[in-house]
This record gives sequence, C-alpha cells and structure tokens, in this order.
Amino acid sequence: MIRFGDPVITDRDLEAVTSVLRSGWLSMNKITKQFEEEVADFLGVRYTVAASSGSSALDIAFQVLEIQSGDEVILPAITYFAPVASAARAKAKIVLADIDQTTGTIDPEDVKRKITSNTRLIVTVDYAGISANYERLREISRGIPILEDGAEALGGTYCNKRLPTLGDVGILSFHSIKQVTCGEGGMVVTNNSRFVDHARVVRNQGELGEKYHHIRIGNNYRMPEYVAALGRSQFARIKVKIYHRKMLEQTYSSLLPATMKLSYRHCDPCLFFYPVLVQSECRDKVVQALNKMNIETRLAFKPVYLQPAFRSYSSQNLSLDGSKFPGADSFWSRIIALPLHERIMKKDVEVIVETIMSAISGEVKI
Repeated sequence: MIRFGDPVITDRDLEAVTSVLRSGWLSMNKITKQFEEEVADFLGVRYTVAASSGSSALDIAFQVLEIQSGDEVILPAITYFAPVASAARAKAKIVLADIDQTTGTIDPEDVKRKITSNTRLIVTVDYAGISANYERLREISRGIPILEDGAEALGGTYCNKRLPTLGDVGILSFHSIKQVTCGEGGMVVTNNSRFVDHARVVRNQGELGEKYHHIRIGNNYRMPEYVAALGRSQFARIKVKIYHRKMLEQTYSSLLPATMKLSYRHCDPCLFFYPVLVQSECRDKVVQALNKMNIETRLAFKPVYLQPAFRSYSSQNLSLDGSKFPGADSFWSRIIALPLHERIMKKDVEVIVETIMSAISGEVKI
C-alpha cells in the first residue's frame, strides 16, 4: 500500500525521545529552545517560537498581530481550515479571496479588489508547499500585515528566501506527515522583536516574569520537551528530506502532461504532496482507480465557502455554487493530492502516474 503520508522514525529519533522521558523533565525547556534556534538558523530568520501545533502557532500569530472583533481578514477561498478557524476565534470578519488556479495560492488581484479601509490582515497559504506571489502581494497590501501559513512549505524558497519568512509573521507545522514531524507541533516565525516577545507571552498563558504573573490572556500553546526532541532529531536530516521530496517532485513532473500540473516557476518548493489537475468528469474515476491499487489520495481542499462551519459563522451571503470564486470552484472540481514522502520511491511514482493515465484513457475498469 502507498499511503498518503508515512513518516520515517529512526532509532536516533526514538533515542532522542526516550532520553527526555528518562530525564524526568517533560515540559518545555532547553531542548525546545535548541530546536527553535536550529530552525531559525536554517530559515535565516531572527526569531522562532515553538508551539504545540501549527494551529496553535496560527492562534498565537493572530494575537501577536492584534486582530480584534470585526477586523477584516482576507484569506484564500481554498485552504486547510486551520487559518479560517483562527480568524473565527479572533472574531474577525472573514473575507475570502479567489485563488489562482494555476498555482493553488491566493490571487493577488482578487485580494486587491477585496481590500477595504477595515482590512487588518492578509493571510496567505503556501498550497502544498507552493508559495504565493509575495512580490505582488506586497505591492498591493498598502502596509497591511501578511501572515504566511507555511504549514506545508518547509524546505521551499521564494526569491532565495526560505518559506515561511516572506510574511510579517509566518507559521510552520510539524504534523505527523509533514516534511519534518514531531507527531504534532508548530512554530511561529518572525524578524520582529516586538512580535516574538508577545508570542512567547501568549504561548505561556500570558505569563511574564515571576511565576503566576499574567499580563495578557494567553493559553497553553507550549511544545513539550520530548516533542521538541523528536523535532530536533528529524530536523538534523532536513537536507536529505528536501532532496528526496524534490527527486519525487521531478519524477512526477517528468511523467505527467503539462495540462495536469500546477505552475510554480516563481518559487522552488519542497512539496508536501503532489497536486495534480484532471478533468472534473474524470476525477472520481481516477480516485477510484488509485484506491483499487491501494494508493491513498486526498481532495485538498474543499473550498472554505462550502464548509458548514464557515457558513454558520460568516455573515457573508455566499452562493453554494462558488460563482463568486470561479478559480476556486474550478480548482476544487479537478484537484487530486498525490502522496509524496520519504517512503515513496521513483518506481512508486511511476505506478501512480501509470494508474492515473490508464484511468483517464479508459483502460482501467473500476
């Protein structure tokens, strides 16, 4: 079976975790700080703040950026739901922008149309590891802060800068099937000293200085030491991990026709999964053929405007057919997320692509 995600845990990883468990100090301490420093050095950024998950990192970022009730926050119409949920918890007014269906990322021109005097934040999502067009977004943002959700992007670059360092604040995820895993874990990334001080306070229940002295409403977003230990051990292999993913990405790209591939000449991604576009009338048939071959896939991601949680939260009058978001509507009907990880080899990619092309041509009976 070719699983959608299948993390590699080595003996070194196990020893790193068990060493912490034996030490008796399990909560956030020096190993977490070392992990933060190593990631910051790799990214070329001044500050990182480890958190219990990518979603926790997003919640911290929203507080750091002081998003308040009624503030307008622009998000892409297609994204994993976590940044939408963080905006909702901040009681923001969520404004969706369409996506560029050639990249899967937020469309800067639609962002420009959606900006108002009440816009306080633009959230970008590096879809599957493909960066948004940050150069254009900076041109049109008029100084509005950008929060870069790089949960899927570790190892990629844009204009020779590591993702997710293109926003005023960025976040990473170390979920179990990400490029580097802690099982669960996340990190806030920034070059702003005021933001990092705020983030550290929010992460630790709003506590500053003396024990039990709280200056803000925070939460327990701390990363445990044994989680950081796994992250550090995994991160020591980051260059090998990037190399393997890029090799698989190049294999997929060499075998698939241009009409089925996204465009990312503007960046150099380290893909989390391989996104492929098929004709909408073929998608179910292709997914079924892959399932029959025990190849796991995902439909990533259902548009935000179709999510019941969003529709119950938002006061926007959004049509169910996606007519206000033609890029997202078309993309969602065609996208399939294919597996791409360390346990997959070139021969596996060849089987996956052959199965897809046979299903489309009608050679495979479902």
